[in-house]
Amino acid sequence: MTGLDPRISEALARLPDYLGSHVKVSITALAIGLAISLPLAVLATRRAGLRWPLLAFAARWTPRSCIAPWRAAKSM
Repeated sequence: MTGLDPRISEALARLPDYLGSHVKVSITALAIGLAISLPLAVLATRRAGLRWPLLAFAARWTPRSCIAPWRAAKSM
């Protein structure tokens, strides 16, 4: 690309590496989340005694902005 500032050309040259790293981190986070949540979901459906404690734990750690974004905006 001619006519671009050298800093922009350098940043554009690094973009594929940064994008690849971002995709790897995102896929890893999703895999870890699924590896934890799916066995717990199966366990919760099979054992009624674990259902409510697991649900209460998940509800406690869910960010309020994910549940009701309009309420999070009002509290700021």
